[in-house]
Amino acid sequence: MDLYIARHGQSASNAGVSDSNDPPLTELGIHQAQLLGDALADVKFDRIIASPLRRSARTAYEVAAKQGTDIKVELLPELCEVGTTASYRWTFFDECPNENCPAALPLQIPTIFGSDGIPREETREDTAVRARKIIAYLKENSREDEKILLCAHGVFNKYLFFAVMNNFFDDCTMLSQDNCCYNHFVFYTDEQGRDRMKIRFLNNNGHIPPEMRT
Repeated sequence: MDLYIARHGQSASNAGVSDSNDPPLTELGIHQAQLLGDALADVKFDRIIASPLRRSARTAYEVAAKQGTDIKVELLPELCEVGTTASYRWTFFDECPNENCPAALPLQIPTIFGSDGIPREETREDTAVRARKIIAYLKENSREDEKILLCAHGVFNKYLFFAVMNNFFDDCTMLSQDNCCYNHFVFYTDEQGRDRMKIRFLNNNGHIPPEMRT
């Protein structure tokens, strides 16, 4: 499996002009997403899976539009940024026609209850479990020649990396994730039948001109 993990383009929150928990992309962010789409146009993804938060879903939609195929974007709530509540209403459907961006929701962000039966916020371990569940699902259900893009968020991408690396990183590890960067991992079986993983890129932003990097 060729697994690409991308961060969304610059959002209004990244630009400091919104305090919304679901901000849209800025004009620069849309342009960054289009450049990401250009950079990945020849990959020909089998699946593009995105967080349903507007900044990530719009980024994935721009990548899909550059594929030259009829690929659809699957929206997966478990890819949402750290701190997103289970009750959040996805607003991207108001902006993107369903026939162009249909929802495929095999997983859901769980509502986590404390010992008192009251819903509580997601802990770091809860987030790590969420990321491991996604990576395990993909590894178990994807062909070796399958190409998959996950479009998610700066902080949650760190947990996806932990899951990919079998928790090789620790909590002190800092991972840079520029807007619309992408990371590329290849999972394969070697000649001895052993499962292997190769890192091709981390935080690749070479497709974004220096003056447009955020």
